[in-house]
Amino acid sequence: MERKKYSWKIGLVVLLLFHGVGVIGLSQGISQNLFLLLTPFNLVLSTVVLAYYHEEWSKPFLLTAMASFLLGWGVEVLGVQTGRIFGIYSYGEGLGYGLFGVPLSMGINWMLLVYATSIMTSKIAMPAYFQAALAAALMVMLDVIIEPVAISLDFWTWETELIPIQNYIAWFVISWFMLMGFSRIPTPVRNPLAEAYYLIQLGFFGMFHFLFA
Repeated sequence: MERKKYSWKIGLVVLLLFHGVGVIGLSQGISQNLFLLLTPFNLVLSTVVLAYYHEEWSKPFLLTAMASFLLGWGVEVLGVQTGRIFGIYSYGEGLGYGLFGVPLSMGINWMLLVYATSIMTSKIAMPAYFQAALAAALMVMLDVIIEPVAISLDFWTWETELIPIQNYIAWFVISWFMLMGFSRIPTPVRNPLAEAYYLIQLGFFGMFHFLFA
């Protein structure tokens, strides 16, 4: 455990390299298709790095993390199949292998973002449901930045050019319930890279807005 506390900067460098190289590769037409294929592996590698620096492993944590993966992916399946949760949309080829129209990497994405934002807001002294609401707001803010980039990279597309407001409402509500699950884990959920991962995601997608403005 002590070794991890002193080596977290190595993990930070690794995450920065993953995403920095991704920005360069995805922004160049000649390499974009290759790096699109590598996008799911970026999520898997990020999961491995964050797992390495996670503190206080416990059965409740593992069950909650697994539930967030399944719930995140499952609600996306319902969303794609019915069009009633987020709006009418469909996934492209950019996020890798999927089932029932939804890439499995979306389950990983939900899990990582809920995990990171729950740790970020748990440090603020307020009731758990307010912490969950603040973390859900952080997730919605990130989704606002992600949406235009995801469409341009063929991660997913909407029925209309205007992204429905229900998408962001659904993100907030679903995130809140998942975050409340994390707040009920008996042992503290800690990771020195949680805040960095969220900020790297903001920077990663924010860079595309800058590059393609």
